Amino acid sequence: MMIEFLRNLLQTEDTKILFILALIAISMILDFATGTIAAKINNNIKFESQKGINGILRKICSMIVMIFFIPLSVLVPEGIGTTLVYVLYLGYLVMEVTSVLENLKKMGIDTSLFTNFLKNIEKSKK
Repeated sequence: MMIEFLRNLLQTEDTKILFILALIAISMILDFATGTIAAKINNNIKFESQKGINGILRKICSMIVMIFFIPLSVLVPEGIGTTLVYVLYLGYLVMEVTSVLENLKKMGIDTSLFTNFLKNIEKSKK
């Protein structure tokens, strides 16, 4: 049932872009949460609330810029704008997921399976 719901979300270009944006938002929340937990449980990481606040502000600004690019992409002719938004969003999503994996690694969790998967994705882009 959930898979069918997700497939329905991916039927149009508009909903695909919003779906990826939602995944980025979720990964940002996961990144912040795992980073905070890693700083709390790992003695080698200094926990500073100002760094956390700055991180949240950067993520909010990034999200505002990414949302701004949606209507801007319509102005670029022949679907090139949509393609550029896909590239921007997917690149940002990979960056956020990589950050989450780094935080998990700092917690002592083995992330080699996922890290190798991301490396293979990056190699296939080149």
